[in-house]
Amino acid sequence: MAFLKINKPFGEVVAGTSPKSILLAVEVPIKFIQIRIKEPSEVDNYICAEIPDPNQEPQLYKIVSELMTHGPCGLLNPNSVCMSSGSCSKGFPKPYEDATNFDKQGHIHYRRRSSRFYIIKNGMNIYNGYVVPYNRTLLLHFMAHINVEYGGWSMLIKYLFKYISKGAGRIRYTIGKNPNVNDNLQPNNSSDIDEIHNYLDARFICPHEASWRIMNFVIHERNPAVQVLSVHLENVQNMTFRDNDDLHNIVSNNYARKTTLTEWLRNNCVDESGRHLRYIDYLSEYCNISKFM
Repeated sequence: MAFLKINKPFGEVVAGTSPKSILLAVEVPIKFIQIRIKEPSEVDNYICAEIPDPNQEPQLYKIVSELMTHGPCGLLNPNSVCMSSGSCSKGFPKPYEDATNFDKQGHIHYRRRSSRFYIIKNGMNIYNGYVVPYNRTLLLHFMAHINVEYGGWSMLIKYLFKYISKGAGRIRYTIGKNPNVNDNLQPNNSSDIDEIHNYLDARFICPHEASWRIMNFVIHERNPAVQVLSVHLENVQNMTFRDNDDLHNIVSNNYARKTTLTEWLRNNCVDESGRHLRYIDYLSEYCNISKFM
């Protein structure tokens, strides 16, 4: 995340979540927002889905060959683990595209031109249809598998949030003697299964994550901080109180009736210096002090 903020391969980062799967909100010029649908070729400045020229970019070619290809599957390898009902469950190989484009549903199709460059993997020649989208700067810096996708499609955001919050891999295990053998080491024909005893919810942590946690490194980060701004009709705001609080005192407590909306309106009446700010931008120059009464 620090590399993305400092080196800015995608531009100015204004928000993001981490660690191993990252979702970024990037500050881009207005002209790009207008162009990104009319001219999707702008995406090519950040994301590539083609095999690089091994003569001009040998290091990048090596990284893509080793870390950024799928399969092979499909007709090249019908027995691949990703194959389901005769086709790849991940949609590989992708069709050739002369230029990056968006379909009617807003899905992006990256540029994958028919090229003379190929990669030999498992004894088979694979072409651009098997390349996982990547960013050149990130690959050359980290030399690791980093899949980069364009997030302009609204449903992709749903997938990314699920991916970054699904947690570690989970397993079910138990340690005990073989239920098919009795104490005399004779076969046990009993078929009784204790399902409650067998049910054990646990998680699997790889050595890399284990060492990261042992060293007390940061495991989650969200930037910037987000605050929900209240929107309500007059005198219809939500009020927070404890179970044992006196409701009469709560209702008569003017402080408890305050919300970010009421205070924004009140402060604009006494402070003219903030009137140029919209409600959603007010906290960029002012701070909200919360206090539970």
